[in-house]
Amino acid sequence: MQRPLGVTIIAAIQFAGTAFLIAASFVLGTGIIDSILVASRSPAWPRFVSVAGGGRLAATAVLLLAVFLGALGYGMWHLRNWARITTITVEALSAIFTAFAIFWTLAHGTVFLLLCASIRLATNVIILWYLNQPQVVRAFVPGPGAG
Repeated sequence: MQRPLGVTIIAAIQFAGTAFLIAASFVLGTGIIDSILVASRSPAWPRFVSVAGGGRLAATAVLLLAVFLGALGYGMWHLRNWARITTITVEALSAIFTAFAIFWTLAHGTVFLLLCASIRLATNVIILWYLNQPQVVRAFVPGPGAG
């Protein structure tokens, strides 16, 4: 079966997120943030010493997240059902955390943060709805002779 347009869009978003995370990992891992902290020479510098060396650790964590997101994008692009199920799980968890963020923003945040969180929650719900549509589920079922 041909890949549905929505699946192509979701995979493209996952690939774009992968590229962004790889760039973020590069920024963290090359010590750019460490250099900025050293160059600042602010009176608070001693407090930053413990944070400055954490760039490589953070870069590794972000790079692992990029690999995970890239694998999801690959799986969605090639209509692998494990990728659909994993994407549904990630989107559901994101929706739960975003709902908590909306409640927090109502009490402490700004209208802009509330708008951003609301858009994110709507995106989560749309993706969850879409990936559970019968025609989309059928696209992820291997046909006869599929390997």
